[in-house]
Amino acid sequence: MGTRRRLLLDGVALAVVIAMLVLVPAVATPPDGDAARGQVPVPEPGSAPPLEVPGNGEPPGRQDDRSSPDVDERVADLPEPYASWNVTVQVSDWHPQGLEVAFDSELLGQRAHNFVWLPDSYSHKKKQPSGTVYFLHGTTCSYGCPAEDLDSLDSEPTTPVWDQLQTWEFAPRGGYYVGAHGLNTFLHRHQYVSVVLDAGPEPHWCGHCWWVDGRDGTGIQAESHLYEELIPVVEALFNVRTDRGGRGIVGHSMGGSGALIQGMRHPDRWGYIGSTGATVVVTRPFTGGVHPEWMWLNYLRQQGFDVHDEIAFRSIDPFELATNLSGQNIETLMVLGDGCNPDDPENPCHDYPDDPNAVNAVRVRFWDIEGKYRFYSEAASAKLAELGVPHQFVKRTGTHVGLIRDTYDRLMIDQINRVFARDVPVPTVFSYKTTETDFDVWDYAITVERPNEEFLNLLAARTDGTDFVLAGTGTVTVSTPAAFEPHRSYTVLITPEDGTTREVSVSADAQGRLHLELDLGPTRAVDERLALVEAGEFSFPHTRVQVL
Repeated sequence: MGTRRRLLLDGVALAVVIAMLVLVPAVATPPDGDAARGQVPVPEPGSAPPLEVPGNGEPPGRQDDRSSPDVDERVADLPEPYASWNVTVQVSDWHPQGLEVAFDSELLGQRAHNFVWLPDSYSHKKKQPSGTVYFLHGTTCSYGCPAEDLDSLDSEPTTPVWDQLQTWEFAPRGGYYVGAHGLNTFLHRHQYVSVVLDAGPEPHWCGHCWWVDGRDGTGIQAESHLYEELIPVVEALFNVRTDRGGRGIVGHSMGGSGALIQGMRHPDRWGYIGSTGATVVVTRPFTGGVHPEWMWLNYLRQQGFDVHDEIAFRSIDPFELATNLSGQNIETLMVLGDGCNPDDPENPCHDYPDDPNAVNAVRVRFWDIEGKYRFYSEAASAKLAELGVPHQFVKRTGTHVGLIRDTYDRLMIDQINRVFARDVPVPTVFSYKTTETDFDVWDYAITVERPNEEFLNLLAARTDGTDFVLAGTGTVTVSTPAAFEPHRSYTVLITPEDGTTREVSVSADAQGRLHLELDLGPTRAVDERLALVEAGEFSFPHTRVQVL
């Protein structure tokens, strides 16, 4: 996956920036925003106009001309491989600033439908390109499941938000839950283009995909599609930034978990991560968490995960990958409600006003799963803070569905605009872990050969390629960042765990990269397991590489 992604994205120049981003510490905000207790208050609501919900779910009026000359010209001028993907862009019949973008996806094996919202500030000819936020939707129905049955959700009280869900959530222009953000009502505030993935007709291709790649030919290649197809197409079609400081990822529910996973698996791709209604400890059937058997049965089983395959789950576990965010200068926001609807007098939360465990109480209503998500995520947030992972954790009153638009309005929009308005610095030193055997991060391209599945750790790696440590086993091939003088010979010191150092001479290629092959030590047949690691029976030999 890494090699192919590199071919598509390596030509995109990563802006080397100077100003430092002030990282937000992990804090918890009470529903009343009580600043007197030293907690961050919830900002005042934005100036968004009220939701405009068409009657009976009908669109507000079809545009006579559904083409856009500027975009049409860009479609016609698309280079390969995009030119052969049958890319189409049409102005939405719902809104003149909404575009339906579709193309033939080789990775998905079907046509990919996406919805793009252009803000008032956008121009194809503007000197300063816009930022881009990619929105991941929550669970829908796919893999042959029947379409969502709105009648089965009658227990949800009728509110303006719920009325909106009935006309937007199950419609092509939003995807389940993304429509609830009310993106069309915030175009005057957005300083970025909004891209909604998988916004085609039901069934969505990511009904239960967890926004990760399927394993061993099973399921959907959701992650690869995002990086190898969608992002390159969007950046070729629109006047948007191509550096990570102008790129954010936001999601709710399953999409919120997906946003966290993608941000942690690819910290060099994003400047902002926004997650609502998610949980950080849902991918561990072997250690417990939020109804893990149900999660595996309905989600990752269909993506080819074996319920007993611990390392596979850990490879996409946000809690396992969280340290990848340390020092990466990514603004990260996690928001969860307590499962309570303050406007509903029959809401069971009113029975437990002083119960600290109320968010974990067993309830029967549709939205109450939010409370359980928060119960587990609170503990996870505390652990993330202990690990030194910068993030903001906000606790609010609200249901799984009901807090989406208000949270986006009050907490996310201005925060995203601020991130995109300033430089997001490239870290000088970073650490990264993955189970992938072919990956790239911060312009390093690495492949590893080994018979088992385990984490490879890239530690204390300088982004200029002059110093890094590899911890793991197998034979590793490293292509350093293109930071060296082309064709010049460099002295490289290689020091394995036994402390002996050997000196080799390596010449940089035409792009200024050094290519190294390293033997990290004897491989093993057994996959990595926490029990083995904790018992001291599964070590990670360290090898340091220094370029003089």
